[in-house]
Amino acid sequence: MFCQQHHLRTIPKRNALLYVSYQCPISDCGKKHILSEVKELVGTISEIYDFEGKIKNGTMFLSLWNHESEQARFAEIDALKIHYVANFQEEDYNQAIQTVVNKVCNSMAQEKIKKLKVEIVKDVSLSEASKRLLQNTFGEIKES
Repeated sequence: MFCQQHHLRTIPKRNALLYVSYQCPISDCGKKHILSEVKELVGTISEIYDFEGKIKNGTMFLSLWNHESEQARFAEIDALKIHYVANFQEEDYNQAIQTVVNKVCNSMAQEKIKKLKVEIVKDVSLSEASKRLLQNTFGEIKES
């Protein structure tokens, strides 16, 4: 389960009757943004696609990179998928990957980071430095 507003995994809370409910770790958020059908959150570096924010078979896709502002957003992701972006050069991917990696590493526990799966979709031109950064930071790297 995830909080749709903060993109964080929910935490269980027990009341006096030992009833378990799930809440966002952000204390003032409450329960109104909880997506119970989300089992996996996949962060993407991609153009805006029709699947942005949509849930398919328990998986929600969320773009972590904003092309216009050149900023990354945080989400407690289970996987990272890097897609082809029209007019992106190697240095554009380098900047996006560096920024997203920094945002994820500054916000998630190290043991969770090492378990993240990364998929690089074909036709993505990455520098050796970006590939090394992904390999050294995350667990499984797969090119498809």
